[in-house]
Amino acid sequence: MEELKSILGAETAGFAGKEYRQRRSGRVAMLCALAFPGLGQMYNEKPVKAAIAMGAETFYTLMIYQNRRLWSREQRIRDRYPVDSSDWRFHDAWVTEYWERSVDWIWWSSAAILVIVIDAFVDAHLDDMRFEIAPRSSRDGAGLELVLRW
Repeated sequence: MEELKSILGAETAGFAGKEYRQRRSGRVAMLCALAFPGLGQMYNEKPVKAAIAMGAETFYTLMIYQNRRLWSREQRIRDRYPVDSSDWRFHDAWVTEYWERSVDWIWWSSAAILVIVIDAFVDAHLDDMRFEIAPRSSRDGAGLELVLRW
């Protein structure tokens, strides 16, 4: 029995004092971020990044909504005038402008979602990586040593 305890003690010596944590999945983080921007960052326990992701995507969604409302309003105003009148052309230019702006905001929103998804994936894979900076002295002077632990 003592032999078994010593073998188990030797095998588990590296785990002493360490908190056990399950490794995060990059796929789950990506799917969470795709389902709702910021959810992948919450899965990775990064609440500040999650708030930034949610705020950015909320901003883009509101800009898309605002430009679509303005587009619809200008269409209604434009349609009150006879076709090819100066007022019709004026409002038609704004219809085109608001439509193009909303498409631009959709592209920006898509790019933000892509960045959010990639960030969630990378954070999940780099979750257990730790950096340590230690001072080091030598005959020539002092320096810093960067240690990367997995």
